[in-house]
Amino acid sequence: MKAFLVARVSTDDQADALPAQVYRLKDYALKMHYDYEIFEVKESAYKGERLEFNKVISRIFAIDETIALVFDKVDRYSRDSSSDEVRLLNSLTESGKIELHFSSDHLIITKDSSAGQRLMLTMNTAFSQYYSNAISDNVKRRNEQMRRDGLWTGRAPFGYVNTVKDSKKWIKVDPFRSLAVKEAFSSYASGNTSLREIKIRHYSRRQYD
Repeated sequence: MKAFLVARVSTDDQADALPAQVYRLKDYALKMHYDYEIFEVKESAYKGERLEFNKVISRIFAIDETIALVFDKVDRYSRDSSSDEVRLLNSLTESGKIELHFSSDHLIITKDSSAGQRLMLTMNTAFSQYYSNAISDNVKRRNEQMRRDGLWTGRAPFGYVNTVKDSKKWIKVDPFRSLAVKEAFSSYASGNTSLREIKIRHYSRRQYD
């Protein structure tokens, strides 16, 4: 059987995890005696556009045989059971065009899979989605506490730069961009310049920053 091995991370910061996924996927393919192609994808399996993974889908349609689509774990497949991607892959599985393999989860879904096996996939996807949502909740709570403590969270606004003060994240005035901010406020306060004119002037300057 032809197999597409998909090693997937959500961000460039997680790229170090790809080699371990690739190793496990190749080991699985060799044990199953598959003729395989490997795809390394760096994009979210939970939200946003999936341009790189769409290339894998295009390759599936280009081959006139059943494809084993292999992921290391269910959370590398998707963390959103309602996504268009999941609906498409489920449809391809039900038609027999693909089989879904999750090597580390020891789970295979085919057109002949039982209700129990499909339930395992649904549950694992739901748990993956819960894990992502829980991380997001933790980040929000941490940022709320930082703001209560008088600390800065996130990227500095235009006219400031991120820095560290007393070993904690803070911002300080950018000596150059702050001049543009002062000029914008002064121009608008004069009553002789519209917000549109200030925006155009500001945009033109940023292009040459």
